[in-house]
Amino acid sequence: MNKKFKRFMAWLVIILLLACYAVTFILGVTGKGDTANLLMAAIAATVIIPVTMYAILLFGHVLQGGRDAALRDIEDTSDEEKE
Repeated sequence: MNKKFKRFMAWLVIILLLACYAVTFILGVTGKGDTANLLMAAIAATVIIPVTMYAILLFGHVLQGGRDAALRDIEDTSDEEKE
């Protein structure tokens, strides 16, 4: 996968999560809507959206280079994080 594409996807996730929390905050301050359910949805989205994006990127990587290439990429990424 292209590094620019991964960076774009990461920014997309950040923007989506910030939008979820901003909408929850604004509706909570104005008193409109069921803010407790919106907050629970935003918390769930904090986990679901990044995991889904990771799965999409991994699936795309597997389709491009095969399973072994995807596993090598994951190992290389974890090695870079340790340094």
